[in-house]
Amino acid sequence: MKKFLAILMVVLLACLACTALAEESVVKPHGEITNENVITKADCEHDGLKEVEYEDGTVERQTIPAREHKYDPKGGYYATEADKPDCKTGKAGKMTYDCLNTDETEEYKACTHKKVVDVPAEHQWSSVLHADEEWGDVEIEATCTSEGLARDYCEICGTKGEKTRVIAKKDHEYIWKVITPATCKADGAQIVVCKWCGKVLADADYAALGFSTDDKVIAHDDTVSAEGAWDPTKKDMHVWDGWAPEKKASCFDAKTEIRTCKVCGVWQRRTWTKDRYPADEQKLYEDDGTLAPVYAVRKHLVDCFTVETYNVCTLCGGKAPGHGETLVSTEKFDEGIACEFKHSDTPYATKEAAQKAEKTFKDFVAPATQDTNEDGKIDCTDAGYIEYDCIHASEVPGNHKTEKVIIPAPGHKFTGWTMVVAPGAGDNEMGLWHRTCKVCLWTDQYSGVTPPEGADPLPTEEPTEEPTEEPTEEPTEEPTEEPTEEPTEEPTEEPTEEPTEEPTEEPTEEPTEEPKDPAAYDVTVETATEGTQTEVEGTVAHVDGTEEIEVLYVRATLFLADGSTSISVLPVYPDGTFVQAFTGNVVHVTFVVTDTRSCLNPEGEWLRVGVYEIDP
Repeated sequence: MKKFLAILMVVLLACLACTALAEESVVKPHGEITNENVITKADCEHDGLKEVEYEDGTVERQTIPAREHKYDPKGGYYATEADKPDCKTGKAGKMTYDCLNTDETEEYKACTHKKVVDVPAEHQWSSVLHADEEWGDVEIEATCTSEGLARDYCEICGTKGEKTRVIAKKDHEYIWKVITPATCKADGAQIVVCKWCGKVLADADYAALGFSTDDKVIAHDDTVSAEGAWDPTKKDMHVWDGWAPEKKASCFDAKTEIRTCKVCGVWQRRTWTKDRYPADEQKLYEDDGTLAPVYAVRKHLVDCFTVETYNVCTLCGGKAPGHGETLVSTEKFDEGIACEFKHSDTPYATKEAAQKAEKTFKDFVAPATQDTNEDGKIDCTDAGYIEYDCIHASEVPGNHKTEKVIIPAPGHKFTGWTMVVAPGAGDNEMGLWHRTCKVCLWTDQYSGVTPPEGADPLPTEEPTEEPTEEPTEEPTEEPTEEPTEEPTEEPTEEPTEEPTEEPTEEPTEEPTEEPKDPAAYDVTVETATEGTQTEVEGTVAHVDGTEEIEVLYVRATLFLADGSTSISVLPVYPDGTFVQAFTGNVVHVTFVVTDTRSCLNPEGEWLRVGVYEIDP
């Protein structure tokens, strides 16, 4: 047998030598390859192509053979939940395997092919899928004193199988176990035990397992017994009672804690730095553990024309080092834009009432004390106003604005019409009526052949009674026949015709001319805004081009942003123009044109000839 093996070895060596000689004797007609250029890379399913250049300049094309797919038999997976087989319902599944040729080289493409294999709808036992591994579900853990047990199960539905696998016992794993801890004043003791079963290692076996019996005694250590700051890098044997809070973190100091040794009574202090806090809280602290400043914007009113903006720590009020006020910006204003005014919710009737309500104001003008609408008279059509001071005027030196709040005019409260001169009395064809405002005593007059609206009607009984009584009593004694004809005809004609014709014809003509048709006037309005003030210039004109303007007034109703209204009565100048100015808190303006006869009718309502609205 030995002889046969020796002969076989000689034959093998001879073959190897012949092969080497054959390789050396291969003739390369074009010399060595000097350059290769891949034209098309191959993959697992298709050949590639490359050009090869030799030393003598010859260029030839060569095929790059396709490489076969490679799959890991254990690398299958279910691409989706729907691909999993269901051994309960009998649904088959699909297992996907990725080709392992995923590396890209100079001659080959990375393969992305996936192979899909049908998986029958049957139990997928762990013992089959992982035959060469530790398969099964562990039912009994192995210890160093007893074996364990694993049971086969279906990895699809979890059904337990009958097949089991024995798990071998574990070896003892010995570790040191402290029996008596050492302290700062006394030694301690420790032994070697198995960490699984707790078996105590005999002293005779210490050396064999790499332990030393000298280590069974833990020497006490009091070298770190000095009172003071805690050093986490140094271990000690003090018996500490746990850290107790001493001081909270602030903008000035870091958080500190103290602990005391229960054996010797020494103490240590621990100061918290930023890194000791949880990661989500560290942004609240500086590196040294003090609180990071929490800045808030504070505006300082130098005066109502200058405002300074500061950042200041709200935790300490800027008292801690580095937490003080920082000037961010200084704003200058051409007007007192920073002024603030404290208004009353409703206008006060008197200056004393406003003072009692502790409202800050400069001056108070009640209605009917100034000719505010500049119509040449002081009456109930004049508005009042309160002019408020800026609330900062008493605190901050410098210039401040005032703000005027208009109190709408109350309007006249008239008595009833009183006839002064009856129509037709004496040489007067027209009658005269007047009425007086109960508040300002302004007198309104009206002349016409008929009473104004709301006045008592003219007496109609006097002409009818005179002729009927006189003629009937006188002629009864002397002539009986003559007087009966004369008195009956004359009185009946005179009294009946005069009263019925005069009141019915004349009043019907005059009222038709008095009310003005809104369409008879044309009003144009132009607005111009400068800063916070808007000025309205309006023109009233006849539609028919008549030059004479009978309108005397335009009432402007200003609807303010706070929901209140302000009324101004504007005179219409001879050329038909009027002007109204207002500030930016006006959201809507209504202009009402009134006639020449009166600005109010007896019911206290404006006689509307035309209404024109603008939205500034």
